[in-house]
Amino acid sequence: MNTDRISVKQLRSLYFVSVLSPAVRLLPNSTILHAKNASWLSPLFALIPVLLYAYFLYGAAKHHKEGEGIGEMLSCGIGKPAAKTVLLLCGVWLSFYAGFLLRVDAERLYATIYKDGNVFMFVMASLIIALLVARTSVRGLARMAEVFLPVLVAVLGLSCVLALVDIKAEYLLPVTGEDIPGALIGAIPIINVLATGAYFLLLLENTEKAEGSRQILLRGGLWVMLGVAAVIVTVTGTLSAPLANHLNNPFFVMARNLSVFGVNERVEAVVIALWVVTDLIFAAAMLRASAAGLKAVFVFGDIKKYVWAAAAGALTGAVFCAKDAFVLSKVSEYWVPLVNLFFTCFLFPLLFLIGAVKNRRKKK
Repeated sequence: MNTDRISVKQLRSLYFVSVLSPAVRLLPNSTILHAKNASWLSPLFALIPVLLYAYFLYGAAKHHKEGEGIGEMLSCGIGKPAAKTVLLLCGVWLSFYAGFLLRVDAERLYATIYKDGNVFMFVMASLIIALLVARTSVRGLARMAEVFLPVLVAVLGLSCVLALVDIKAEYLLPVTGEDIPGALIGAIPIINVLATGAYFLLLLENTEKAEGSRQILLRGGLWVMLGVAAVIVTVTGTLSAPLANHLNNPFFVMARNLSVFGVNERVEAVVIALWVVTDLIFAAAMLRASAAGLKAVFVFGDIKKYVWAAAAGALTGAVFCAKDAFVLSKVSEYWVPLVNLFFTCFLFPLLFLIGAVKNRRKKK
């Protein structure tokens, strides 16, 4: 019997902590690029799709039996050969994605705090920590997320509140009808980033079924959207759309300029340090999800062996995903979101739709 179990609320906390990393790193730039000063409208346009996606995740998860993994669920819907092919692709991708997250984390530390350090030393240190966390248990990983979640929310909220006094109305207004198409396009990166919640379906084998799961997921979607909106509004309102669009990490630049009672504080160092934790938790979760996908394909052996395989893939991905910070920024802005969009917004919904149709036919 599998004793490494977590609740739906713990899974939500793990997702929330994980998604804060790409949300803060990508969304201000990706949204402002298209929406300009109307970027604050993009979270409103993304709200309904995000809540519908949360409902899709609930629908995909509600039929799983206690202790049943994603492999068994997909096999019932699309057959074993197709399920194993999809899980192999997903497992390999998540392994690379974990390495990419660690590389981004290392580059950010190198660029902001430890300018005399070595990027790949940071990668190795982070990978070892993520590997140790992923090998222990999903329950330990979820508890870590539960501990850090209130701290992260408090720091994010405090940063946004302190930035309110520096918001300039002319950076956010006026908004005309010509700005609406850009704001709609700016909603796509938000949906893309938040849809990474689909990857956490690979941890269903370790998740207990519970009453009220739909409300838990929908409330989680609302809270995440509130955080995303706060980040985008404060970044656009304090830095302006043209300036934010030319910065690699505008949220951290905004945090650097925060002041309390007129005195500049090194809030940026605290924010960056905490976001290192989110990257590590996200990478560890992706290593564990990758291992779950690979184990469903090859069946034999303990999952900890597959975590080692996922870590090896992550190291390869971290080293070869980009030759320098400039190329990494392009990979982060274009290629990684495209692959995530393919898996989370096309492949997974399509597979579960096919499975749902087949199951209905069987019942008839």
